[in-house]
Amino acid sequence: YKKQAELEEMRDRMAKSFVDDQQAFNKQLQEKLDSFLAVYNADKRYTFIFSHIKGGPLLYHDEAYNITKDVVDGMN
Repeated sequence: YKKQAELEEMRDRMAKSFVDDQQAFNKQLQEKLDSFLAVYNADKRYTFIFSHIKGGPLLYHDEAYNITKDVVDGMN
């Protein structure tokens, strides 16, 4: 039982480490993508840039169309 517990603990540590690494990679990738799209769209040709892959349909949006504050104010 001791060996099994040690192996399970090692598995859990490795799984957590993998998830942490994956999250850090995804965050770095998203930051690079955001930076690239801001430069790419510096001439304001696009209001929205959509993705055609899994992970989210919207890659870029013009902040002028952000209605979050209006929605939050309206809900409160």
